[in-house]
Amino acid sequence: MNARRFAIAAALLLLVGCEARFPDEPPADMESALTIRDAVEEGAGGAQAVAAALPDPMGWGTLKGIFKVSGQPPAPDPLAAAATHQDARICAPGGQPPRSEEIVVGPNGGLSGVVVYLSTPIPTDDPKWLHESYEAQRNAEVMFDQENCIFTTHVAAIWTSQTLKILNSDPIGHNTKIDPKGGARPFNQTIGANGSTTYQPGGEERSPAPVSCSIHPWMKAWLLPRDNPYFAVTNENGEFEIPNLPAGVELEFRVWQPHLDYVDGVTPEGSDESISRGRVKLTLNPDEARDFNVTLDAAMF
Repeated sequence: MNARRFAIAAALLLLVGCEARFPDEPPADMESALTIRDAVEEGAGGAQAVAAALPDPMGWGTLKGIFKVSGQPPAPDPLAAAATHQDARICAPGGQPPRSEEIVVGPNGGLSGVVVYLSTPIPTDDPKWLHESYEAQRNAEVMFDQENCIFTTHVAAIWTSQTLKILNSDPIGHNTKIDPKGGARPFNQTIGANGSTTYQPGGEERSPAPVSCSIHPWMKAWLLPRDNPYFAVTNENGEFEIPNLPAGVELEFRVWQPHLDYVDGVTPEGSDESISRGRVKLTLNPDEARDFNVTLDAAMF
């Protein structure tokens, strides 16, 4: 058998010729490598494996803070297509189109729509890792509305066990389309005037999935389904709070914003570790309320 294989190989070499060249090895793609690593870490059984490698939590702590923009960020772009659409009377009342919500900065510089979420996989059926205060939220409904042809919540996060109730507060129809890349279910459904429907993710995403409307293509929002409830989205003042996190163990968090994607290269006030590609590792002490205040230079936008 070995002699036969050798003969076949020799014949193939003669057919190809001595000048045959194999393609050069492709260069390493660090971004792809990191993506693959993330997928492996967050794959099936990942929560149990990571939790088993960590010591048991020693209690609970809180992470809270404010995201602010220093300087004058660019003015939000007007979504001009709304003013010429057949539904302009609703989408651009008075001829004034809505503006992009990728960058929403309040009067005091607070940046809304920043998501801070736990990326370390944890078992959410273990009371050592999930505080009892979250049980009441496990199967709760989360509201997601649209009015005047914009999504009234431009960034939302949801526990995968929860139900997203998608409302349409307009007197015209909308099409809500969710395009996940990970474990969440895709969704594409038309919702009639003043109607509603529901969506259950069925799985989590590593980063927020885009939400759009095929009827009004300027409409855009982002939805982050996670397998644990340790997440928060900054409000109109740039504030967020994640209470009752596992304390006494090192946890990794991700920080994401619609325009910047993963926040990178900034250091929270009073911290020795900067946020790198959206990642930052923290260990909370029991009963600690850790301030996580971040200032972003307007030039980043």
